[in-house]
Amino acid sequence: MWGGNLYNTDLKLNIATATKIEVGAKRYPDKYDGGRKEWMLSEVAKNPNLAASDCSGMEVGWLRKFKLTTNKFDQNANSLGSTKYSVECTKDEAQPATFIHKDGHIGTYVGGGYVVEFVGGAYGC
Repeated sequence: MWGGNLYNTDLKLNIATATKIEVGAKRYPDKYDGGRKEWMLSEVAKNPNLAASDCSGMEVGWLRKFKLTTNKFDQNANSLGSTKYSVECTKDEAQPATFIHKDGHIGTYVGGGYVVEFVGGAYGC
């Protein structure tokens, strides 16, 4: 969900709802077009406890949840990729929990060559 953090400021998991999706679609129509809004609504209908986030919201949520920041901390992908929470490294130097950033997008390396990332209505997580 565009603009969502994995953990909210109350440190509770951000659960996707049809209402949140509809609000997001009105606020950012280009992020919910091409069938993405409908796909998200169908996923929420199948699983009403589905966690939701955008790409940077995953990292922001973890930083909040594990008290590495304040509960009100918030940044976008590019600012996370250029702060004290990120360091430049090669693919071979990446360790689990390394943020993997490219312009406008961020994910987290989890080991074994895999990165976990939220890719909105295009692919989910």
